[in-house]
Amino acid sequence: MEDVIVRRSKLIVPLNAPEAVERALMCGADVIIFDPGSMPSPSKKDEAKALLKEWTPVVAKSGSDVFLLIKHDFTYDDLEACVWPGVDGIVFAKVESAAEVLNLDKIITELEGKRDIPKGTVQIDVILQTAKGIWNVYEIIEASTRVMSVGIGFEDLAADLGIEIVDEIDQFAYAKGRTVVAARSKENLGQDVSTAGEFLTEVETSFTVGIQPHGLGFIGTSAPSYTDPKRLLEAATSGYDEGFRGYLCTDPAYVESLNKGFSPSEEAVTHAKKVIEVMETAMKEGKGSASIDGTMVDVRTVYPLRMLLARVDTINAKEKMKARGRELISKTPGKKGEAR
Repeated sequence: MEDVIVRRSKLIVPLNAPEAVERALMCGADVIIFDPGSMPSPSKKDEAKALLKEWTPVVAKSGSDVFLLIKHDFTYDDLEACVWPGVDGIVFAKVESAAEVLNLDKIITELEGKRDIPKGTVQIDVILQTAKGIWNVYEIIEASTRVMSVGIGFEDLAADLGIEIVDEIDQFAYAKGRTVVAARSKENLGQDVSTAGEFLTEVETSFTVGIQPHGLGFIGTSAPSYTDPKRLLEAATSGYDEGFRGYLCTDPAYVESLNKGFSPSEEAVTHAKKVIEVMETAMKEGKGSASIDGTMVDVRTVYPLRMLLARVDTINAKEKMKARGRELISKTPGKKGEAR
């Protein structure tokens, strides 16, 4: 199922800022996104390649996924500087059409072949920042099997819509709802969704899950206040309830809020375990439903709860991996160790 992918916090880091990268390595971000656009000029392409080849194995050692940010009007040379062994994916900004994704897929496939990277390894994370992109979201995410997540850039979308962000209403409710529904409607990518136990296998086959939608929820306050980690936590928690599973940030100070907000709460985990236990007992007794605190539950109630627990297990595994990675890096000189 899609929630085995844990990318709650996606931290954008300038590729040519070693201090920023080293801070990023220790902050616990699920994904570190290098921004080659931070390089001063096109003449720095060779330097960008060298830096990327240097940092990629270090980030991988930290337990974070490695992505590269590609602008909407990227060139072949831009991508040629980014696709190397160890890179998990490309964040494609301001996507507006399926044709753009197909073109990106084609170039990635060519570069994978040239660099002995297993075909299909490099994923695509699309960011929608215009009305055209939101409208075409279904075609965009269906354009390539590499697309594993789709996010929304709210401030750019507001500018494209010609509106100023206000507090009173959720101006992006349609864009968010359309994106979440599109993401969840994408056909299952060949992953095993049988996680609810043998007695639920038949029912579960009627469910398919798609790619991950990434975005923030509405908390009745405008975007600038999201620079406050506490308000960002509220927005992430609200976003999780709306169906989102992660978001971008540009400061390590925001990572903790995103990781916590896009994780199931302890109360939700306790409730899920209770419902599943009651239903398992009911099924053994030949019943198709049960009552918990006056509320009826059945096998269809259990499925999303099993998804929740599977996500928790994967999050815990990811956190252990990152903790081991940070410990390893902290013991090496300059945190970079043998990557030098």
